[in-house]
Amino acid sequence: MVKESYDELKELLSYPEAIALICFNINYSSRFARVNLGVLAGFLDLPDDKVKRMAKIFEKLKMAKVYRTGIDTEIEMFAPDNDDVKDIIYEVIWEHKNEYSLVYRRILAAEAVESLALN
Repeated sequence: MVKESYDELKELLSYPEAIALICFNINYSSRFARVNLGVLAGFLDLPDDKVKRMAKIFEKLKMAKVYRTGIDTEIEMFAPDNDDVKDIIYEVIWEHKNEYSLVYRRILAAEAVESLALN
């Protein structure tokens, strides 16, 4: 991978919306085939339109498949095939570990609230 494109991708994956999708992919994609982007944006307190734009970028990187179902948009995440992209993702996680852990805690809190509501 060319250094310039490496830096551009690293910068792109450093946005809060990208970090949220990366966190979801790593921790939850095995349990949920698809997630509604509006719901994800809502409980992470991120702008819905920015999360959807980032999902389209992930789709171009072949890390996701975006489904439009009526007014809703859902995403199915995949592990990247490219080792360079994997390395960039782990660098981004390390450099933004506080933001990543905040996203992870918010997802856990939303799961806990949902679990309590069901019981």
